[in-house]
Amino acid sequence: MTSLLAIISVLAFGSPILVKAQDPKTINLPLTLVHGDGGQGPVYLANISIGNPPQTVTVQVDSGSSDLWVFADQLECNVENGCHGGSYSPNASSTFNEDLPELFKFSYGSGNSGTGDYIKDDVHIGGVTVKNFRVGLARNATGGWPLYGLMGMSFSHGEFLVDQGYLEHEYPVLVEELAIQGHIDTPAFSQYLNDVRSQGELLFGGVDVAKHIDEIKEFDLIANSDGNYTLIERYPDPNPPLIGGETACSFGVSPGPDGFMVLGDAFLRGAYAVHNMEKKTVGLANAKFNVTESDIRPVT
Repeated sequence: MTSLLAIISVLAFGSPILVKAQDPKTINLPLTLVHGDGGQGPVYLANISIGNPPQTVTVQVDSGSSDLWVFADQLECNVENGCHGGSYSPNASSTFNEDLPELFKFSYGSGNSGTGDYIKDDVHIGGVTVKNFRVGLARNATGGWPLYGLMGMSFSHGEFLVDQGYLEHEYPVLVEELAIQGHIDTPAFSQYLNDVRSQGELLFGGVDVAKHIDEIKEFDLIANSDGNYTLIERYPDPNPPLIGGETACSFGVSPGPDGFMVLGDAFLRGAYAVHNMEKKTVGLANAKFNVTESDIRPVT
């Protein structure tokens, strides 16, 4: 489910992202690639904790959704390939607060679905604590594919409560709340998936210039509106000639909802991507694989 569910304007070259060379206020969250079973493709996982004392859970990172949700400790799991990543017990947390009982629901194209409650509690991520954050708490789940809790990284308009009309107004998603509570300066994050044999990372509030090649080009995200660019669907020649002498790359693109195309893991593994929720932009550069050093700058 990791995907870049935004349409990047291809009508103009992007402008470079400018970063300041100073001590950054950033948060690093390691990502682990797990190759799924039961027909599921690879997924990227991260460890976070919820409540006090902290209860650690492993969640799938998804840039195509907005909610953070985890499994309840008394979960009724009817998923053929299991419910994974641990669970959270509200009764074991001194900072748990009830929020919206019985309103949490999820349903994915894989056939997995579930219901539960919305609660509020402290979320510990990358060494900082987000106070009293809204979390979906799944109390039952059904389906076939292996299932983890989910950390949505998209904009607030994708929140289930807003999308389904339970709430009239959007509320801050996790990246925005990190900025509101002063943990980062800008509601933005960088995504470095690295190659399939190595650990990747999310960097909230910053850019690691050691992990990409050349400057990052920034593109405005545009609303779902008319416009298209047609590409050849396939070619029969396994060794096609170069047009104009230019080298080119082939990369994986998946069909998405409403006819849009999704640039998923196969594309993003080769890119260093910067998602700026304040400016509504995405920056892209070629990733530099398996880099051990860091040179972190804050997003401006």
